[in-house]
Amino acid sequence: MPNGECHVGAANRAEIEALKREQKTQNESIKDISVKLDRINWWLVALLGGMVVSLGLQIAGRMGG
Repeated sequence: MPNGECHVGAANRAEIEALKREQKTQNESIKDISVKLDRINWWLVALLGGMVVSLGLQIAGRMGG
């Protein structure tokens, strides 16, 4: 009797299919989180760049004034 035709084989196959569906859902969630973290990263880079420019302008203003 092939493995998939017995009670244990059928139960294992159903469990494997359920795990595959769950893994697919988790992978999609991980991709969504990755996209959100990338956006936060770019906002932080832009914020830091603005702070550096602001600091540079303040230093230049004190030296020139």
